[in-house]
Amino acid sequence: MAGPDVPLCGIREVDAGHLDLHRRIDTFSRLWKLGAADDALQTSLQEVREAARGHFEIEIAVLSGYGIPARHHRQIHDGILARLDTLLEEMAARSSHQRWFAVLDEVEQIFLDHEVMEDRAFYALLTPPPQDGRLAG
Repeated sequence: MAGPDVPLCGIREVDAGHLDLHRRIDTFSRLWKLGAADDALQTSLQEVREAARGHFEIEIAVLSGYGIPARHHRQIHDGILARLDTLLEEMAARSSHQRWFAVLDEVEQIFLDHEVMEDRAFYALLTPPPQDGRLAG
């Protein structure tokens, strides 16, 4: 999914996070296609989750740096992380090759929907950059 399918906003940190997330999802997909063991798939999904957490922190800082209220967007991020946590717990308890495919499909859809719908909604607000060029903390 990395590459032209990833919506870009022109903010280096945000775009790098999206590309990294999709590289990790691609790795998760390749592992599934190769028939990797459950522990490798679990680790890969955990890496997607941690990359998302870090990216979401940066995204919120960017929004805040532009003076964009980020409460609603943070709630969306929290919901995504909670869903990933649930998937990780479910797969640790009981998994199968077919169930991993369903998880992979859901993860791809979660991030595509988020980037295309929620993230793109604020992209037009991200130009010009903040006056001082710093991200809010």
